[in-house]
Amino acid sequence: MLHPRAVYEFNQDAIKGDRSQLGLGIEWFGVNLWDAMIPIGVSVVSIYADYADKHAIGHGLQLTLNNSASIGWVDRGESNGEFVTLDFLKLREDKHEKLEQYKQDPWKWISG
Repeated sequence: MLHPRAVYEFNQDAIKGDRSQLGLGIEWFGVNLWDAMIPIGVSVVSIYADYADKHAIGHGLQLTLNNSASIGWVDRGESNGEFVTLDFLKLREDKHEKLEQYKQDPWKWISG
C-alpha cells in the first residue's frame, strides 16, 4: 500500500518524440504472494508522466514478479500506456540478506 517508485512508460498514441517517459508511480492497494514458489503480486496504481498531448495521470494495474520487477498498464483517457519498473533497493536487499545468511552458516548452502 502506498509504495512509490520510478517507472518507465511507453505510450504508442503520444506524439512522436514523446512516446517514452520516465514517471512516478504509486501503488494504492494490492496483494502479493511473498512466499509463493515464484513471488507474484497485483496492484492498483496511478502513474504520473509529463506527456505533451496526454493526461499527466493515468490509472491502471501492475503485476509484480519476484518482489522486484513490475510491468503494468495505465489508462490515460484517450490512450493507454505500458510501463516497467525495477525495485533496485529490493534487489540489493535480497543479495545482502543472502550474503549475511551465508556468513552465519556456510555449510547450509553447500549441503543443500
